[in-house]
Amino acid sequence: MASRNRTGSVVIAIALIAAIGQVMALTVNAFTVWPAAMLLRPVMSSISRSPVGPLSSNLEMVKSYDPVTVHVQNEPDCRLEIYAPKSSPGHPMPLIFWIHGGGYIGGSPAQVRAYGQILASSGFVVVSLEYALAPRYRYPTPVLQANAALAYLRDNALNYGADSTRMFLAGDSAGAQIASQLAAVYTSPDLRKRMGIAHTLSRSNLRGVILDCGLYDMRTVGSTGFPFLRTFLWSYTGKRDWARFAQIDELSTTLHVTDAYPPTYLTVGNDDPFHSQSYELGAVLVAHHVEVTTRYWVGSQRHLNHEYQFALDSGPAQLVMRDVVSFIRKNAE
Repeated sequence: MASRNRTGSVVIAIALIAAIGQVMALTVNAFTVWPAAMLLRPVMSSISRSPVGPLSSNLEMVKSYDPVTVHVQNEPDCRLEIYAPKSSPGHPMPLIFWIHGGGYIGGSPAQVRAYGQILASSGFVVVSLEYALAPRYRYPTPVLQANAALAYLRDNALNYGADSTRMFLAGDSAGAQIASQLAAVYTSPDLRKRMGIAHTLSRSNLRGVILDCGLYDMRTVGSTGFPFLRTFLWSYTGKRDWARFAQIDELSTTLHVTDAYPPTYLTVGNDDPFHSQSYELGAVLVAHHVEVTTRYWVGSQRHLNHEYQFALDSGPAQLVMRDVVSFIRKNAE
């Protein structure tokens, strides 16, 4: 009987400890985003984004330069990975500046390296940005780092065989949001003044924007049901109630599109929770007479999820790669 009582007491104690632990976790999470962000970061940083399948031979056609560190005033330095064709065409090539996704809290150029190299094999210089991650570094740090990196590339493009007068901004997921916002900064004097950002790229040099599976309207993104969205935006803004962040409207590219916004390529999977975000941005761009090229899958029998375009061993992703190459060539003329 005494043994049973002791066993029962142990079970009760374990249950009590577990309950207290759950309460403590919930209490901690109510005041800081760090535990959730640190649990999610390895997941966001380990997802393979570039199974290349039959395009693997293209990797042999590309060289990688030594990584470049760019100083950013009053912010952490950022780092660039740069890929270019081994066989130079004999003239400067279009430059694609890629900003990786990862919910602002994770990801790196390594995840999209093969994708960037395969894109470069079509005759482009591709630059992949490694920016400081949230929650340690918050908005607008990645935007300022990207702007500084673009200033460096504007002044040094020829060192990599690139043409600074034919530059494209590109990104996936959270990186697509940053890229879309940068394009708005360079084409909206009001947003540029509001953010206090130097005019790094002129509209004539910014030939296009390539946006994959991103978020573009902070007024509506909360209704998409995207997993862990609150953790991502809390980390990035520093506000648990991120919708009340004082600068949240700056992140809504839909609010800052002007007629000067560059030609844009948009794609999103039909099973991606962010699908409505691409449709919304596309409609705003069309209303401002911006040239828009889209690859949507509405009504398709395929079930294409978030970041489907990186699975280059699949037909849909290969089609998007062909789209992107054609979009760049057309707008780089």
